[in-house]
Amino acid sequence: MNEQIIATSDAPEIIITHVEGDLQVKGWDRSEIEVKANVDELAVQEEDDVVQISCQGSCALRVPEAATLRIDYVGGEARFKLLEDQLHAVRIGGLATLRSVADASLDHVMGDLFVKNVSGDLRVGQVGGNASIRLVDGDCSLEYVSGNLEARDIAGSLSASAGGDASLREIEGDCTLTRIGGDLALRDLQGDLQARAGGDCSLRLSSLEGSSYEVNAGGDLSCRLPEDPSLQLSITAPLIRIRLADETRTCQEGTCELVLGSGDAVMKLTAGGDALIDARDSSTEAGESDFTDDFSERIDKQIEAQIEAQMDAINEQLKLLNNLSASLRGAGLDPEETQEILRQAQRSGEKSSAQAQEKMRRAQEKLERKLEAARRRSELKAMAAERRAQAAERRAEIGKRRAWTFSFKSTPKTQQPPVEPVTDEERLMILRMLEQKKITIEEAEALLAALEGQE
Repeated sequence: MNEQIIATSDAPEIIITHVEGDLQVKGWDRSEIEVKANVDELAVQEEDDVVQISCQGSCALRVPEAATLRIDYVGGEARFKLLEDQLHAVRIGGLATLRSVADASLDHVMGDLFVKNVSGDLRVGQVGGNASIRLVDGDCSLEYVSGNLEARDIAGSLSASAGGDASLREIEGDCTLTRIGGDLALRDLQGDLQARAGGDCSLRLSSLEGSSYEVNAGGDLSCRLPEDPSLQLSITAPLIRIRLADETRTCQEGTCELVLGSGDAVMKLTAGGDALIDARDSSTEAGESDFTDDFSERIDKQIEAQIEAQMDAINEQLKLLNNLSASLRGAGLDPEETQEILRQAQRSGEKSSAQAQEKMRRAQEKLERKLEAARRRSELKAMAAERRAQAAERRAEIGKRRAWTFSFKSTPKTQQPPVEPVTDEERLMILRMLEQKKITIEEAEALLAALEGQE
């Protein structure tokens, strides 16, 4: 790779029209742009502090921290770091990573998305893979994530949709989840909530600072409330269990409405499966497992490890290409032959990166299936135990109300007249008739039986 330095102001406008390979952009405290790319693949135009860049291969940039960036197209993976002004990307063909940036908007990311430390708002259109979002100082909006969604530490509001599972934590504003295709795990929300999930839903609210909560789950729904909540609660589910500080209620009519405390907030919960509402001490009971924490932590670590591995692969690939380019120039090869060898090496590296990404994706899906199976088994065991206890209580109650007694009358047998025993003379006469073949063996046995009163 070749290196090119472009002098600029402290806050230039940078337009990246086309990068066929991977793109890396990192801010620094200099008033200049450093471009690393193959010289025959790179095109740069400068006019009035506006720099326009396009590259037929991969490209690495160092830019002023206050630069404004617009990226129209990246064919491979894209990484952005240490940027203090607006960032807008139209289309990224692979993985997209944002670390320590300001206001950012991404229209379309074909691969996974990893975001950490955004000092402004974050707006994302379509994500083709999974998305992990952490530490956003403003509002966060994700139009649709095809895979799983993990978000935490959002200072503003959150609005999102996802085709897979969603794990959300510490949302300071309102939360609107138009559609979650799989399971939903939500913890520590300070604003209003509106959510729809196709699978199970687990809510853990340490406070009720919002005024309206509406959740619709296709599967089971569990909600842990703070102690002594002030809430108007409406629940619709085939089986409803409500655990309060001093009592436990069970409702099988399908709908339950009650007012807790002063009823300041309104909560409407709907579940296709069982619904469990727990307003007791917030500490987890002995013997219970906090699946939400375990699920979130494992998915977080899985996604972060995947992103870091891919970033290391990109850096290693760029180093290898740079060293190879220097070696080829030193060998005195024809420039066209040199570029062809570099393109082949780049394509080989991109293929290896894609294979590694696919392998990690399959491993993540396998882990998620195991977690889901374990969680469902745990819930089914708990529900089965609860139902057995309820059935035992009902049987005991019925036993108190009813006292069944049974009496049987025996029917006397008809007495048969005594049968005279067969004499030896009669047996001897039958044996002689058998010996003289006047009767058969069957006939002899029949005669003896008749004489003994067996017929």
